[in-house]
Amino acid sequence: MILKTFLSEIVYGGNDGIITTFAIVSGFVGANSSPEAIPLGIGVVLLFGMANLLADAFSMGIGNYLSQRAELELSTQDVSDVKKELSKKFSTDDVEMILKTVGNQQRKKTPLLSGIATFTSFTIFGVIPLLPYFLSALQHDVKAIFSAILVVFALSMLGYLKSFILKSSPLRSVLETVLIGGLAACLAFMVGVLLV
Repeated sequence: MILKTFLSEIVYGGNDGIITTFAIVSGFVGANSSPEAIPLGIGVVLLFGMANLLADAFSMGIGNYLSQRAELELSTQDVSDVKKELSKKFSTDDVEMILKTVGNQQRKKTPLLSGIATFTSFTIFGVIPLLPYFLSALQHDVKAIFSAILVVFALSMLGYLKSFILKSSPLRSVLETVLIGGLAACLAFMVGVLLV
């Protein structure tokens, strides 16, 4: 199942996509909340939100690719070391059978697919906080509230997906995911308020 194989990439990319993009939205909402503030238009939110979304998704995908590739290279070296040690105690056929058995039990995912999964998850989940800002008919305050509602829903779905695949408590997983995302949004909002 693809979801199980790439669960860490989906959760990591999706969670970070939602939180960092909503942090930008929250920062702008906080900056616009002060009466002395120079009003920042919707276009600015979309510009910074989309720039962050694409640059951060690319960075996360590449970062995951590079780290997975390094881990693969390290495990290849480890297998070589283990093979040498096992060869001292077992026959060549036994060593090959042991290594094949262990290798078959490990998940098969390539660094490239890991990077693509992280990028894709970040992008899909990360665009959610910006969706209301594409609707010009809504007022700025309504867009911010609608964005927050979508973020809570998206974080809840991500938490539920994680609990479903891991067969763990849905309530705990959803609350954990939503609370961490909410904390990040509060921090960004306060930065927006304090720096204006």
